[in-house]
Amino acid sequence: MTNYRVTYWLLFCLIFTGCNSSPYPLAPVSGTVRVDGQTLSGGSVVFRRIADDKNKNVGKAGYGEIKSDGTFVLGTFANTDGGIVGDHHVMVNCQLEGQNPSLVKIGLERKFTVVAGEDNVFEIDLTSEDVARGAENERRFQESRGG
Repeated sequence: MTNYRVTYWLLFCLIFTGCNSSPYPLAPVSGTVRVDGQTLSGGSVVFRRIADDKNKNVGKAGYGEIKSDGTFVLGTFANTDGGIVGDHHVMVNCQLEGQNPSLVKIGLERKFTVVAGEDNVFEIDLTSEDVARGAENERRFQESRGG
């Protein structure tokens, strides 16, 4: 009887963990974030896949922590497993010196494409104007929520 319990338990675990495989093709993604040519020393990047006619279900967003040297490595289902292959919108979340305590979210208009079978290395170059626009958008959002 014990062997049946072990077998059922193992089968249950395999079905619900999916053997650690991603339902979407992934590729390595890394890069550097700069503001006015200076590396950003903290925050995060978020890659959200763009839906198209073939892919309505875009999957999970990828996330990468920006390290003190401005670099990041993207992870989607695990910390550094990469990003889902395809086109993405990217958002940079940061808190710069001199800003109020709220997070500054900077949505980038440029499309970033993650290509299968390649090491996708992106240089994300922001300007002070991008940061100011992100801070203003966040301020308006907070005001609209009564904050």
